[in-house]
Amino acid sequence: MANHLAQLIIWFWFAVRSPVTSPPIPPAEPTAADLATDEPFHALCVTAPDGFSSFVSHILHLTQVSHSVVLLSILYVRRMSKLFPSPAAGSEKIAFIIGLMLGNKFLDE
Repeated sequence: MANHLAQLIIWFWFAVRSPVTSPPIPPAEPTAADLATDEPFHALCVTAPDGFSSFVSHILHLTQVSHSVVLLSILYVRRMSKLFPSPAAGSEKIAFIIGLMLGNKFLDE
């Protein structure tokens, strides 16, 4: 679970933010030319650094928070990411800890 959580935190924290002005138009069936791109990876294929995955695992082991707190922390990280348009490398740890603290505080009261 820690590896998946780390990937979600990285994806939400460092996601490219673009304003949505209108609902997206559903794409037509992709052609072979559409599938052959020069992009090195797909935007959704984000992997968390090993150090962050082990950090998340360690924190989850130490705190023994419930799954509800973990899910709520993901929501808080996503909300915080809107306030910081270009976060610095390594700031995902702080965002994760703040999300856990806020989620735990919210569910305790």
